[in-house]
Amino acid sequence: MSYNGIGLKSAKGSATSGHIQKSLYQEKQDFTKGKLYESRRTREERRHKVYKQRRMETMPLDKAIIEHEAARALEVAVAERRDELEEEYPDKSDKEIDEMVAKYREELVSKKKAEKEKEKKLKLDDEKANVIDN
Repeated sequence: MSYNGIGLKSAKGSATSGHIQKSLYQEKQDFTKGKLYESRRTREERRHKVYKQRRMETMPLDKAIIEHEAARALEVAVAERRDELEEEYPDKSDKEIDEMVAKYREELVSKKKAEKEKEKKLKLDDEKANVIDN
């Protein structure tokens, strides 16, 4: 009386013949619900993505946040280098490793300063080119 585990185990006492029919209405409804949900979800995700992009474009960048992120990235690189040195030279004292890390930090800071100066120079050159073009 059952088909694939669906239906009655026995028709006795159920006041039915036990015949199982497929509900075409339910299947169609489930199909469209899932499809509508997915399309609505992707549409909402696209809207949210566009909203975030527009907000980031119009939102002024805070110089302090940018500087903090750069300083944090530098310190993360220094911490990773310290871990590498501690693994590479287990016999060296903390003082020696601190000196090596300080040198590495100075190198990174000097590289960052050189990059900033280069960017400023390029920015000035671009501004001069715009003035000449106009």
